Amino acid sequence: MAIYQLIQSFRTKVALEAFLLILQVAFSITPFVLNDLSEEFLGHSTTLVFNLVSWLYLLGVSALRVSTASTGLSDRFPDFWYHSFTLYVVNLLAASCLFVSEILGGVESYTASLFYKINFALTFSIFLVSGLQKLSDKPAMLYISDGSPNGLETVSNIFQVICFSWINPMIVKAHRTPLKSDDIMTLEAKDHSYPILAKYHAQHRTKSLTSRIFHQFKWDFAQQFTCTAITAALVFVPIICTKKILEYLENPDLISRKSAWLYTFMMFASGVLYAILEARGLFVGRRMMLHINSILIAELYSKGMKRTFMRFPEANDEKDKDNGDIDSVKGSKDEDSAQSFKKEKSDEKNKDLGSIINIMSVDAQKVSNMAVDIISINV
Repeated sequence: MAIYQLIQSFRTKVALEAFLLILQVAFSITPFVLNDLSEEFLGHSTTLVFNLVSWLYLLGVSALRVSTASTGLSDRFPDFWYHSFTLYVVNLLAASCLFVSEILGGVESYTASLFYKINFALTFSIFLVSGLQKLSDKPAMLYISDGSPNGLETVSNIFQVICFSWINPMIVKAHRTPLKSDDIMTLEAKDHSYPILAKYHAQHRTKSLTSRIFHQFKWDFAQQFTCTAITAALVFVPIICTKKILEYLENPDLISRKSAWLYTFMMFASGVLYAILEARGLFVGRRMMLHINSILIAELYSKGMKRTFMRFPEANDEKDKDNGDIDSVKGSKDEDSAQSFKKEKSDEKNKDLGSIINIMSVDAQKVSNMAVDIISINV
């Protein structure tokens, strides 16, 4: 029943997004019809055409998503949600600049002022409806575990992922009663060691360990570097805004009052965006750290088992030597002493192998910790 409600809610949101896009397309035609708007965009007709074509394209993508909302897109299609949401963010930034210009008094025509306000409202509504949908058009993959609730990250929307509110049910339950092992959410399927190692071993064997790891986690590294670069730039925004506000307080005639309020809002918005990107970068880094650590530990154990069980010439010579020692012991002592001698030899080999794995595991942990430290480059 819950899955059916989720599908119905998803279809409703996609249909609402398509309806808003129809309104946006119709609204984008108005500058070609109204004379006041034509004068406002005089000499910028290419911008109007590009704006109309972009919304028509997004409407076509939305129509495709509506037609496949109940079954989900097949693997031969790309994930159109990420594509559409990225374009919505770009359009929202452009509409925000025009809206801010209108607020600061840069637009004289009443019709143009109303156009910018409605355009921003429609664009923001489309962005909001798209953001309230789950992160993908593809069917969500849940890892079923006996007795444990499923993780909700795969069926969450972008705002829940940003705020980590998808884990709130477990936090609320932990606040009321002590958690048991069956109350802890299971990991996503892609966070388990088996699919991580399967994806790693599916690459070409001729590549080095480092290149294979970077190839497998290239998008995670790109996401982390993007978050780091943006947060490094956002550090200077409050400083610049504070300088402008102080200039306004010193000389109100130099900067308008609306501009001062805009700088105040930018300080708040930059702080929120900085916190979101930093938290996201740390989350991606810690998840990537565990994945890399899983690969390195698995490779260490694989090498250790090959060292133990593979029949190299040196191993055969050592085995023959051990057999000779055992035979000499059998000739002088009873059979129990010979078995004890053999067990001591085996324990010594296992002890050496365990020591090597333990030492290398510490190095593997230090190497994987580098994935978390990337977000701290801007500090």
